[in-house]
Amino acid sequence: MAFTAADHVTQREEGPWRDCTFASMLEVIRLGLPNGRAIPATEAEKERFRAAAGFPDDHTGATIEDTLPAAERLYALEPEHYLLTRDWTVLAAALEDPTKVCVVTGWMGSVPASERITSFTGAHAVAKHGVRVRCDPLGPKDGRYVGNTWALSTWRAFTSGLPGWQALVMEEKGAGMPLAMSGVKVTSNKLAVALRNTDLLDKPSGTKVISIRAGVKLPYLGSDSGHRMVIARTGAPYPDAVPRDTGLFAVNADIRIEDVPAPPLGDVKQKVTLAINDKVEFTKEV
Repeated sequence: MAFTAADHVTQREEGPWRDCTFASMLEVIRLGLPNGRAIPATEAEKERFRAAAGFPDDHTGATIEDTLPAAERLYALEPEHYLLTRDWTVLAAALEDPTKVCVVTGWMGSVPASERITSFTGAHAVAKHGVRVRCDPLGPKDGRYVGNTWALSTWRAFTSGLPGWQALVMEEKGAGMPLAMSGVKVTSNKLAVALRNTDLLDKPSGTKVISIRAGVKLPYLGSDSGHRMVIARTGAPYPDAVPRDTGLFAVNADIRIEDVPAPPLGDVKQKVTLAINDKVEFTKEV
């Protein structure tokens, strides 16, 4: 599921606007946990998160680390779910990776005025989704705001302006990214056959990832919302462009399903192998 305005968590409220870290963390946790979309993206939930962390409404600011104990209690966030870093090279790679979501702290005064939502120029925390999309908790919850793309140089200026800046990086799971099956070899007894040249999408009714020609056959995994899910080996969705077996979708009308040809009749022995990350874990002759 793509990021929408409903996923944005704002720090705008009656009284002081000081909950940028809590708002950004809540937004990213929702995207980064498999069941994250069950967490409300509301002011009330942001207030509950802040209170659980022991901060009053008029606090003077919070770090990412300040939020983690409350996130563990409220949302079952665990250390293996995220990476904390102050390494710019690590963050830069995550900013360019559409499968990563981040909370990043920095200094708004180091950002060009044209990239600020308000006149605020102090220490701040923002969320990142997509490829370098800054979603600012100072943005309104108005049904339209989804953030805007910052150049990598703007992100660099933002972090460099705050000594001790930090970022939390998570894999995007709650938003339903394309299913990458790297390291696991998947087989199916059904094939999806393209009836015509067709696009393969990141999700049902989603964005085009690649196109295939009529007659191409791909392993078939099932159907969802009027679409067929297939496995295609492609590097298109990934910043490093390394091909991976990836779960993609085609509209039902463009696909015919057929059985994988059966083996010859008779006493035929076959070797069945399970391999993970190209390491053979199990082999049996049947």
